[in-house]
Amino acid sequence: FGQVDISYFGEFGYELMLVVPYAYFLHTKGRLRSTRGCTGTKELYYFSTHHTEEQRQRTLQLPEFAPNFTPHVHHLDRTAWLPPPYKQVYTNARFLYEKPLYIVHNKHAMEWMGKPVNTLSIATLDSLFSCLKRRYQIVYIRPGFTNNLEKGYTNDQNAIQSLPHEHELLTHHHPEVLTIQSILQQNSDLTYNQLQLLLHANCNHFISVQGGNAVLASYFGGQNIILAKMGRELRCGAYAGHYRRYAGTTVIVARSEQDLLSVACA
Repeated sequence: FGQVDISYFGEFGYELMLVVPYAYFLHTKGRLRSTRGCTGTKELYYFSTHHTEEQRQRTLQLPEFAPNFTPHVHHLDRTAWLPPPYKQVYTNARFLYEKPLYIVHNKHAMEWMGKPVNTLSIATLDSLFSCLKRRYQIVYIRPGFTNNLEKGYTNDQNAIQSLPHEHELLTHHHPEVLTIQSILQQNSDLTYNQLQLLLHANCNHFISVQGGNAVLASYFGGQNIILAKMGRELRCGAYAGHYRRYAGTTVIVARSEQDLLSVACA
């Protein structure tokens, strides 16, 4: 029942699922003294009066100090777990467009010591953009799109890979699609995660892929279509369980890119 200091430098998804809700719960009880994390986490812990950032790579560290130390379960123990209301806090008038926002996450990184598995191909992205851009303002988010890590983004042990023809697709075939990198260039006062939170708060339509981005998108309500070809989340039923409890989000799992297109472009 005393004051608690929280320090975590593990994976982004684990932090959002297990650590941030514990810290926010402590905050609501007046028991959170300080928080410490990687570069780019200040906005995640907006409620922490004493937050320190350290520039270091994320690791596979499990938060053994938290009531929930693994996310690979159907339901989490909610006794001391309360997701912060990011949508309420970060909704803004700065990032409003003529059409409703549709955020499309992607990743193309090493997974399980091998090649990228949970990733949207160029052909799938082309089909998605073609069917969605008439109705929505699409924002495409993939770390490393410009082959440089963006300000405030902290990578983990899964090395980001280049995605051939991605730049050509966006520049020449779908110039209407905004990238988080292009928005960052026009809003140099913001960090990567600041911008992510502001954009997500104004959005109700998300596509994501297995990993931390799927957790982030689940924090903002609306609909989140998750491409999950592989991952322990599938075996334990996490997507049908705690992923829906961060903000009452409608979570739809697509096991293949074709399934994802069928849902998103229906």
